[in-house]
Amino acid sequence: MTETELPAFHLATSDRAAAGLDAFDRAASDHAASDRAPSDRAPSDRAASERAAEPRWLSNPEMAAWLNLTQLLMLLPTALDRQLRDEAGIPHAYYQILATLSDAPGHSMRMTDLSRIVGTTTSRLSHAVASLEQRGWICRKACSFDKRGQIASLTEQGLQILAAAAPGHVAEVRQLIFDRLSTTEVDQLRAITSKILPAVTP
Repeated sequence: MTETELPAFHLATSDRAAAGLDAFDRAASDHAASDRAPSDRAPSDRAASERAAEPRWLSNPEMAAWLNLTQLLMLLPTALDRQLRDEAGIPHAYYQILATLSDAPGHSMRMTDLSRIVGTTTSRLSHAVASLEQRGWICRKACSFDKRGQIASLTEQGLQILAAAAPGHVAEVRQLIFDRLSTTEVDQLRAITSKILPAVTP
């Protein structure tokens, strides 16, 4: 297994919804401006107005789809985490951090960028990276262009751990998702998730 093959593991198995770390703590911020006309309102203002209006209840097909999606979002991370813990001895959150770094130039990334991609706060990421650092899989150094920033880098040992864990993880992803879908359905899944992701991406 060569180093250049590793990003394929990340691209084939990356799942922001199943990152394993807690999602960003998002605070709702609605900037009301009473002196602006409705057509000039910012997106957050319009969203607040829509929420205050009569609810647009889900139709039966929408409710069925929503219930399936919420169950998937709850059950899939658990399944991925269980497989990696059982076979590789690491949680999915750690795998996602290692895979993300393996796909970055020089296997390195600013901690703030890394937290954004894996979907967690910098403080929670720092705790996870500290554990990976103790194992010798990641090292950190000061950012040369940002005195308050840090750069996380994947070590050779971390690269080896990722290479060993990736085959079992990819097999699990295939068994849970892609072996159950046709080529057309995979294309549809990609198209659907591509439409939804921008709305939930910080």
